[in-house]
Amino acid sequence: MTIGRKILDSTNWLNYNMCMFNSVLKYTINLMRDDEGGVWIAASDDAGGLVLEADSLEVLIKRVRDTVLKMLLFKGKTGDTVLLSFRQVEYKKETEKNF
Repeated sequence: MTIGRKILDSTNWLNYNMCMFNSVLKYTINLMRDDEGGVWIAASDDAGGLVLEADSLEVLIKRVRDTVLKMLLFKGKTGDTVLLSFRQVEYKKETEKNF
């Protein structure tokens, strides 16, 4: 599902010539491993507060790509190039706060 745009990640970005694109939407996706829950988590403030999880890293990255494309389609952004930059960060479990 390409929906008229190119989607790139940081591993293949340098293979493309920047001048051939209309505009580039850049998103940083943080990847975390929750060992206790046995899942990988993707989160990004750049991509509208995106939070997804999956049992494997490969499935998670595919879900991120699909979800970002659907989000852009919903927002009416067509013809843009999407650059997803994935980085692994340490997982920090949020603690419940008593109010």
